[in-house]
Formats: sequence, structure tokens, C-alpha cells
Amino acid sequence: MSVNEKMTAIADNIRDKTGGTEILTLDEMANGINEVYEAGKRKEWSDFWDAYQNYGQRDNYRYGFYFFYSSTDPEHFWTDENFKPKYDIKPNNIAEHMFDACGFTDLKGILEKQGVVLDTSSATNLQYAFANCTYLTRVPVIDVSKSKNANVIQYLFQFCNSLEYVEKLIIPSTVDTSFFSVFNGCYKLKEVRIEGVIATSISFTGTKYLSVESMKSVISCLKNYAGTTKEHTYTVTFKAVVFEALEALGETPPSGNTWAEHIDNLKWNLTLS
Repeated sequence: MSVNEKMTAIADNIRDKTGGTEILTLDEMANGINEVYEAGKRKEWSDFWDAYQNYGQRDNYRYGFYFFYSSTDPEHFWTDENFKPKYDIKPNNIAEHMFDACGFTDLKGILEKQGVVLDTSSATNLQYAFANCTYLTRVPVIDVSKSKNANVIQYLFQFCNSLEYVEKLIIPSTVDTSFFSVFNGCYKLKEVRIEGVIATSISFTGTKYLSVESMKSVISCLKNYAGTTKEHTYTVTFKAVVFEALEALGETPPSGNTWAEHIDNLKWNLTLS
């Protein structure tokens, strides 16, 4: 085989791997080696996520990205470097422990960069979905508004001790959703917006950074139990220091002269930790 034939064969192989059709000079062939490498990486990523997400048809995400975590083996399989889903993540029905113990940080940013969304609107169980994600800082909208399961979000963000931002948590208006341990251990939480009706006790006892807008969002969703048999059955808990910041605004809440009075008028207990 002549030198020219060998060069043609090299160029053909580069074009085969990169999908190109143009004639390549010797300099372009050198650059083409890097293109072949990158094309291989893209194909490996694409093939993996095609299989893992069943070409976008996967809907069972129960333990979908879960990775066993222990204090003696604290490594995480899913990280910012390798969590790059190709398709929307749309769990149908049970999706408990979906991201449990994942090691990525900004889930909202990752999904936006990948051009995909997390759609939980068909999930009936998201218990422990983000539990033990100790590096997680931001999550996108979590929508469970269609769920008829009152325990759908129990332990949702338990021990997410780096979590700062929850874009929105949309809960049902027709089910008394349990908030048991939803924010337990979320010591750095600053921003959370809630949509729907909060009908059972909710606690932010460990969260000393919670913004006043977040507190107003929570309080605005408290079910009004005035005149019912459930007066003062449930409790909303904030850190004293952040609630003081809310009261210091001097705003007039929907009822009462202070936010504490407004909560009492809704017949909720207010606990400041």
C-alpha cells in the first residue's frame, strides 16, 4: 500500500468515526484524532443513557439512581461529572429512593445544561427520593399534586445538609400530605416555595438560614382550621432567629397584627426552636 493509499485509509477511518465527508489535509488528520476521541466519548455517553433510560421510555425510577452509602465507604457513584441524562426523567407511580445518596451538587443546573427535565407529576411515592444527598445544593420543581398518597414525600430531603434551594414543592390540595422528616437535616436551606395546602405539621427546626419569603410561602399554604375539630392540632416550626426576621419586616399578614397572630388565627401551633 502506497503512502497516499495509507493516508486515504486514515482519512476514511476518521470520517467514519466522526461522520464527516470533507477531504482532510495532513494537518486536519492530526486534529481529526482528537475529534475521533471526542466522538467516541459522545457515543459511549449516548449508548449508556439509551440503555439506562430505555431511549426515553423508562418510567420506573424506584431506586433509579440510588447508590449504597455507608460511613466506611462514603464514595458516590453519581457525581457532577457522570450524571448527564440524555432524556427527561419522568417517574410513573413509585419512585422512592430515586436519587438516594447521589453525589452530585446542583441538580437543577445539571438538568438545564443537559436540556432535560425532572417531571414527578405522575409519581405516587417519592419517599427518600433525595435522602442522604449530602452534596446536593439545588433542586428543580418537585410536583406531587396529583398524588393521592398522603405519605408521598416523607423523608424527601432528609439529611441533605448542603441543600440551599428548592425551586418549588407542589403538593395536593385534596390530601393531607405528611411532611414527616421532609426537611430533617437541611441545615443550610435558604429558599423553598410551596404550592398547595399544608394540612399537617411541618418543621424547619434545623434551618437558621431560611428566608422570609420562604416562610411567607409556607405560612400562606397552612390550612385554615378555625372553627373545626382540628384547631391547634398541628404545628409549624421555625428557628427563632429567622422568624424574628420575618416579624421585624413590619408587614401586616392576612389576619392579625403579627405573623404569630396570623398563624394562631389559622388555629395552628407555632413553635420557635
